[in-house]
Order: sequence, then structure tokens, then C-alpha cells
Amino acid sequence: MNDTTKQAFSALLDGVKQLIALSTGVLTLVIAFKDKTAPVEVGDYRWLLIIGLFMQLASICAGVLAIYGVVTVTEKADVERFGQPAVFSPEILAPTKVQVYSFVIGLAFLFVYFVALTLVH
Repeated sequence: MNDTTKQAFSALLDGVKQLIALSTGVLTLVIAFKDKTAPVEVGDYRWLLIIGLFMQLASICAGVLAIYGVVTVTEKADVERFGQPAVFSPEILAPTKVQVYSFVIGLAFLFVYFVALTLVH
């Protein structure tokens, strides 16, 4: 691998790790303050919280799959298709897209839940 490809994989791994850390932080904060964030009287909006937390968990799982994809692509070096390992190979691109989309959608659901929670009280 040349230096540009190594830098591309390094930047990709850094971004994936940061999204894993952010998703883990969001999950930790919401679970730590569960009594304050999920009172019994707002049961109508609890589905927003559950979907938001599930999407954050999906983001973490997709991030782990993206890291696995980076490892497999750099090891086998897909010479037939790309000539050298490529950041845009399907093994990496698909889980990375799922990670980003599920993180953003999960944040949107959690944001709507907390806005609804503040409007009810």
C-alpha cells in the first residue's frame, strides 16, 4: 500500500471509532439518567426513546462491522477488483453508511423524544 492509501484507511478508522465512541456516550448518558429521561407518565412517547436507543446500538454494531471490513480488505488486498486495497470497497462502504445513518436517525429520535418530554412537563 502506498502512503495515500494508508492515510485514507487511517482517517476512515478514526471516523468509525469516533462514531462508535459518540454512540456509546449517548447510550451511556441516556441509560445513566433513565429515571429522569423515561418517567412513567410519558408512556406515549417511550417508543421514540426505544427506537433512538436501538439505532445507537445499531450504529455501534455497524461500526464494528466496518472495522472488520477494513481489516479483511487490507489483508486480502483485492488486487483483482481494485489493484490495491480501496476505502470504497463494498465490505467497508456498506457498514459505514449504516453506521452514519443509524447514528443520525437515532439522534433525531432521541431529540424528538426529549423535546416531547419537555413539552409535556
